[in-house]
Amino acid sequence: MILVINDARPDIVKKNEENITRVLEDHAKLIIGIEKIMPRQYRKEDNVTLETDLTSTDLWFYAIDPDTGAILERNDSRVTK
Repeated sequence: MILVINDARPDIVKKNEENITRVLEDHAKLIIGIEKIMPRQYRKEDNVTLETDLTSTDLWFYAIDPDTGAILERNDSRVTK
């Protein structure tokens, strides 16, 4: 899954990785793992060109069910709430 953090550079997000993980875990009641932190990427209006925004961040993460240890799909009801 990807969490877009606008107006926060990847280096700033990286420094706060533990806090972000804790907030996500507290909110979702799931185990959260961070896969990667990188500048935000998005498609332009032409839907073909990929742009990079160095002032914002894409935080790639996964969620694990603490009871079963299973990695949850992004459309799992526990993830989408």
